[in-house]
Amino acid sequence: QSLPPAFGQGRPMASSAARASDGFPLLPAPGGGTAAAVDAQRCGDEEDDPEVMESTRRLTLFGGFLLVLLGCLSGFMFILLPEAADRITKGPTPAVGVAHSLGCIEGILLIAIAAAWHFVHLGARNRKLAAALCYIHAYGNWFGTFVAAWKHASAAAYDPSFTCSMQNTDWVKNAVVAFLLNLSGFIVPLMVMLMLGVLAKDYRWCSQRLISVVTWALNVIFILLLIASLFAPVVDPLINPTAVDKNWPMFSNVKNMPYCPYTVMRPDDYVPTPPTP
Repeated sequence: QSLPPAFGQGRPMASSAARASDGFPLLPAPGGGTAAAVDAQRCGDEEDDPEVMESTRRLTLFGGFLLVLLGCLSGFMFILLPEAADRITKGPTPAVGVAHSLGCIEGILLIAIAAAWHFVHLGARNRKLAAALCYIHAYGNWFGTFVAAWKHASAAAYDPSFTCSMQNTDWVKNAVVAFLLNLSGFIVPLMVMLMLGVLAKDYRWCSQRLISVVTWALNVIFILLLIASLFAPVVDPLINPTAVDKNWPMFSNVKNMPYCPYTVMRPDDYVPTPPTP
């Protein structure tokens, strides 16, 4: 006669605490203690809290859906915020398309992370930190592109082909854009944290303390880089529209600037100048 299956069989990813919450008893572990204690010792120094896991998963999922919506609405900012429109055609600029695309992509990334949330073994504190990093990097990166498209401030971060519509030389606006765009760097500690969390369930060396130390070390590095970026030039020195057109930015896109490539110019913008005799 075969023995009945053990409690929790067929659910290998569920922790002992989760099995107990489902009505399964905590079986005594070899050598004394409970299976939950063995899980905590084997998988790290902090047990994965099912309630925290569920709440942070929903928070991350909501943030992803909201960011996709904001990314879609960003494509209409030239209508909702006329200042973001092209100064000649009143239509969208290339930067508007970047804000739209990046918002949707970052939102999809958050949705994907939330979908795989239960495969990542993190303690309550580490899981909350991971959720915070999701929001910081994704929303900071999207809002940086949004402000850049709205205020035409490139923060010396955009490709030169965007300079036809992003020639704002105001230091404050460019500094704000630079700060927000650099928040995207926090995706590095986030990804490292998630990768270690995937390994933590099966490798004893991958403790919650190690995950926390590595993540915070990377966070400190990127915080220092973020502060240092504020002392770097945020206004591209090659962009000086007033030197070409004194009426900037009221009546012209300064299309005749040498730094404004023809690749982003419309055919009706360029009229060949006949050679001088």
